Amino acid sequence: MTKKNILIGIFTLCILPILAISKSTTPSGLLSAHNLFIDLDIEECNEGCLKDYLDKGFVFSFMAKYKENTKSQELRDAYSQLQTMFKVRTDASAFIDGENYLDTNSTTSKKIALIIPQKKIGKYAMTTTNSIMAYLLLGKGDFEFEVFNTGDESYEKILKALDEIKSKDYSFVIAPVTKVGARIIIENSDSLIVYIPTLNKNFLGSEYSNIYYGGVDYSRQIQALLPYGKSSISIFKTKGELSNNLTQKVKFNFPNISFIKQIDKNLKVVKTAIRQSRRQIQGQTIFLNTPIVKSSLILSQLRANSVKPYSILSTQINYNPILLTLTQYRDRKNFLIANSIGESDLMLLELNKMLNSDIKYNWINYSTSIGIDFLFNHLYQTKKMFAEEIIDNQVQYNISIMQPLNAKFRIIPSMSE
Repeated sequence: MTKKNILIGIFTLCILPILAISKSTTPSGLLSAHNLFIDLDIEECNEGCLKDYLDKGFVFSFMAKYKENTKSQELRDAYSQLQTMFKVRTDASAFIDGENYLDTNSTTSKKIALIIPQKKIGKYAMTTTNSIMAYLLLGKGDFEFEVFNTGDESYEKILKALDEIKSKDYSFVIAPVTKVGARIIIENSDSLIVYIPTLNKNFLGSEYSNIYYGGVDYSRQIQALLPYGKSSISIFKTKGELSNNLTQKVKFNFPNISFIKQIDKNLKVVKTAIRQSRRQIQGQTIFLNTPIVKSSLILSQLRANSVKPYSILSTQINYNPILLTLTQYRDRKNFLIANSIGESDLMLLELNKMLNSDIKYNWINYSTSIGIDFLFNHLYQTKKMFAEEIIDNQVQYNISIMQPLNAKFRIIPSMSE
């Protein structure tokens, strides 16, 4: 098997829930590497479990779960062979042509730390990690990447992670955290450069020169939707913090709110709520501050109850291709969504797909990619891969108004055009 085939096989296995965190040591056209496998799964794995991973071809999972005290000679031999294989890696140069990706002149090892409160941010613990890995695997020269899983956002655990990061001389940190974790990091970051992909600067209102933000500006998105709304607005929301925050922003921008309905339960509740409010919302603009599944239920029930809104509007929370499968076109033909995810490099898109990470529709992963791109451009003067600028420590996103068609989203022309 050639090195190229080995590499492709490795990338195919990258969709597994265990990560290969690479530490490149030789800056050259073909980047040899030393791999450190980080286990983000809290479940224990005995020898039977390890053999099962091998039999299924889950190489990364096997490598991450393997323990030095493993007794099975078969497992020990397999680990030794894989360990040897991973020490020789052609990285992106095995299948990427051109100088747009390879940083062959770099003599500086880029050190990136990732703080993830896994229990708090759930699936984003994995996808943000994979988004960073996808970027690094594009041949960005030597790098050291370490994940610091704090579990939760308690003061003690985040402070411990920060102390360890500083002791290991990391200078750049990516932290997909909530506002609770962000405040702890901000207060204790010292000279660390920190990028928070999950929050907008306006949400925290902090002014620290070393803290950068990548969160979507929901206020600007709502303002971009203003021309498509009628004067009288109806709102569907949930009890969640984001939904409440969005509702307050809608109320600020659309003063004439005639109806607000909170929906937190099942389909039956959605049916009843729309049936009872049919006359109130008929012909109005409806704002959906609800997650994708509830939004899909609301859209289908509006048509089922012969409600014909003037328009249906929403922000980034409903820019998701799942909408195209959960609803019929007739349900969503008047639905407009504000989107801040821009264009991405095609190779980076493909690497993210291989690593089971989506930067085309998932804005947190997209924001994370912008953050690591900012690091390399800001600290190591590499060529930027994203068009977004960072002004006053906040990523500045363009906003497009998207309409869900039969099988895809399309950008609709600006009202000013």
